[in-house]
Amino acid sequence: MNQLMSKLKRGLVSFRGRLLCLVIVGVVALALLTSITTALVISRGAEVEIKAEGKHVIGNLASQSMLALLYGSPENAVKPLQAIMGFPYVDRGGIFDLSGKALVEAGQSPPSSWSKYRLSSLDEPAMFQETTDAWHFIAPVVVGERSSKGQTEAVSLHLEDSGSELIGHVYVGINKFNMRKMQANIFFYTIGIGLSFALILVLLLNAALKRLTQPIYQLSNFMQKAGKDSLHVRADIDGPKEISHMADVFNRLMVGLSEQDKKLREHQSLLQTEVAIRTQELVLARDAAVTASRHKSEFLANMSHELRTPLQAIIGFADVVKEELEVVGMDQQSEELERVIQNGQRLLGLINGILDLAKIEAGGIGLRLQEVHIQSLIEEACDTISPIMRENRNRLEKKIDSDQVVLIDRDKLFQVVLNLLSNAAKFTKEGRVTLSFNPGPKLLSIEVEDTGIGLTAEEKKYIFDAFRQVDGSATRSFEGTGLGLAISKRFCELMGGTIEVDSRIGMGSTFTLKIPLPVSQIPGQQRTGVENEALARMNELNSNSSETKEPPKRVLLIDDDQEFISSQVKLLRDSGYLVFVAQSGEEALGLARSVDPNVITLDIMLPDIDGGNMLRRLKSDPKLGHIPVIIVSDAEVPDQGAGFGVEDYLTKPVAQREFFSALEKVCKLAGQVNQGDLS
Repeated sequence: MNQLMSKLKRGLVSFRGRLLCLVIVGVVALALLTSITTALVISRGAEVEIKAEGKHVIGNLASQSMLALLYGSPENAVKPLQAIMGFPYVDRGGIFDLSGKALVEAGQSPPSSWSKYRLSSLDEPAMFQETTDAWHFIAPVVVGERSSKGQTEAVSLHLEDSGSELIGHVYVGINKFNMRKMQANIFFYTIGIGLSFALILVLLLNAALKRLTQPIYQLSNFMQKAGKDSLHVRADIDGPKEISHMADVFNRLMVGLSEQDKKLREHQSLLQTEVAIRTQELVLARDAAVTASRHKSEFLANMSHELRTPLQAIIGFADVVKEELEVVGMDQQSEELERVIQNGQRLLGLINGILDLAKIEAGGIGLRLQEVHIQSLIEEACDTISPIMRENRNRLEKKIDSDQVVLIDRDKLFQVVLNLLSNAAKFTKEGRVTLSFNPGPKLLSIEVEDTGIGLTAEEKKYIFDAFRQVDGSATRSFEGTGLGLAISKRFCELMGGTIEVDSRIGMGSTFTLKIPLPVSQIPGQQRTGVENEALARMNELNSNSSETKEPPKRVLLIDDDQEFISSQVKLLRDSGYLVFVAQSGEEALGLARSVDPNVITLDIMLPDIDGGNMLRRLKSDPKLGHIPVIIVSDAEVPDQGAGFGVEDYLTKPVAQREFFSALEKVCKLAGQVNQGDLS
């Protein structure tokens, strides 16, 4: 019953079925109610008749027992009692004198309340007690005259008549068993008749309901066909007025949908053509931009190299001549050569900056990781920048709580810190520059604060752009090319960190350097235009393997969900992972054999192969069977990976903390954390 009600609530039972259920429940309930009522009424009537019959029977027994009581003869009392015992339902009785002594008795004795009623002034037959198994009747036996309606009789049952005399009592018991049996038979007969009529009525109503609801079923079938992309379906139904009207509305709706679908297909075709044209134009523009960028980077690198070589020779020879002039005492000429050397150094710094920027954009700069004492590096940078501090009469303050040894690229970190200090010293006059170092096990944080000119909100937007400084007035007042902060930002990103700026005009600026620890060897951004970015990253990492001490963990994402790929690739790369992506089974197998990932994440709903077969192929491959697999899918069937060596199962959308925790756990269990062999 509960299952039926649940199906009714969820709409799993048809309209005809619902009506039939209601009809069956109503008819059966009505039949049961009618049968029970009829049985009760008949049983009540039969009970009343039996009680009345009992009074009549005991009255006859009292009349027939008079002579036996007058003469005290048990022999005369037997015959009347036997006659009474032959009546239906009578199973006990007796004739008693005034003292309560039985002349004759059959069946069970009277109940204990018999004596109470025998001694009372009873003047007519009565039922003196009803027990669970019988009705008990008593009647007085009297002799004398009866003056009722002027008639005189020898026997009277009315004690109040003059001349009457009580000579004894009679007792009769009527058993209830037969009465109950009769009541049960009546109940079952009426129930059977009622249910039979109910069954006949239900069959008739079912036939009628089937005929009435047939048009509704036909309309429902037409709608289901239309829901399966069949817009040419039309309803042809012969039924009641309301159903015919619904069919007409449905047909008009399908005509409208067909016309709209036709227009949409035409628009789709036009859009696809236009998108193809625009895509081709974008591809050409992208290729042209990539080519131009590569040519620009190559030109800058070549030009910087060609300029730097003769410039270094000029500076070297000028320095030699300056020393010789100082020896012979030509101080004026020596000072003039000093200015030549200083300007040459400035020009060399500019060329080096351009060369570094070109290398970064071309993806040609890697990391040389080594253990570095941060306090020592900061002290060296402060000593280097001290001449500019003295020139602008600035005060340099250092807030270093303790030293920290980290694995990092010392040269790049030193250049970033030096650029920040140089920038602060250059734009601050007679002020204060504060360098703060906050050691931490997972984050390297260095902050440079100055009390200089500050930045506007607009200037903060392009402060890290190459070849740009602040507005014109500042450009005229301060030297520089605008490469320092741009290079610093690129170096920080190369080490997985960031540079943030907080500044108010006239109040000074605060630059905060944050680098997550430990720093991983992440190759520079590739701009070669190669479609398979993963293989290009592997090739570059192999070329720089001599510089790598702790390679990043390699993760192969096998998924065709573009949004999931875009979000996870960025987060994984920002967290130091080397990420490869495959969107089909065959591509995944080939890429896995090429890069030998530390861990594979698999969506079991791939376009060309199901998850079970993909897992079998991965685990059966001698080169890939050892690689742990994490299933990341929106299909709620975690048992699909059972028996195939699946390490974990994550359901989309998956929380980032859970995703990264699963990756780290799997890598640690496999013993491959920061120990991958790129082969």
